[in-house]
Amino acid sequence: MTLDNKHELLPLEKKIAHIKETLKFDEGKACISDVPQLSLMSLAKVFNYGAKKYSKFNYSHGTEWLRYYDAAQRHMNAWMTCEDIDESTHHHLDHAIASLMMLRENIHLDKGVDNRNPIYKK
Repeated sequence: MTLDNKHELLPLEKKIAHIKETLKFDEGKACISDVPQLSLMSLAKVFNYGAKKYSKFNYSHGTEWLRYYDAAQRHMNAWMTCEDIDESTHHHLDHAIASLMMLRENIHLDKGVDNRNPIYKK
C-alpha cells in the first residue's frame, strides 16, 4: 500500500524505531501518561468543585496537616461502608485522593502545620 509513488507506509515497528532515534532529553522526567487518565479526570473535577466552593488554590495557604488526613479517612470510611458518592455528587475515593494530594502539596511547599502526634517524631 502506498500514499503515492514516492512514499510507502512504514510498518508500526519501523515508525517506532524511527521515533526512538529522535533526540529528546527527558530521561528521568515524570511521565504523566503513566497516570490513570480516567481517575485523573474525575480527580480534577473534585478540585474544580473545591475551587468553586472555597476558592482556587485555597489548599496552598496551609493548615494543620491532620485536617487533610482526617478528611481523607472520612471519605475512605464512607466508601468502605458502601457509600460511593459524596453530597457533592463526586466519588468519595476522588475526595480522599484530593485530600491526600493537598496534604502532600503542603508538605512539598513546607506550608501548614505538622500536627502529627509528637511521640512518633524522631
